Amino acid sequence: MTNTTAVAAGVVSAAALGTAVAVTGLCPGHAPWALLGGILTAFIVDRLMDRTPGT
Repeated sequence: MTNTTAVAAGVVSAAALGTAVAVTGLCPGHAPWALLGGILTAFIVDRLMDRTPGT
């Protein structure tokens, strides 16, 4: 991805979800879901930023 804002949002999201998994002590199998959540967040932010006003 070339959109640094979207990448930053994805990293923050993945880190927050990963921290929540680590703090609650859930099984480590939930870590890939935290990563997926970060990737999806980055994708959505990238798509929203590509929109032009008035369309």
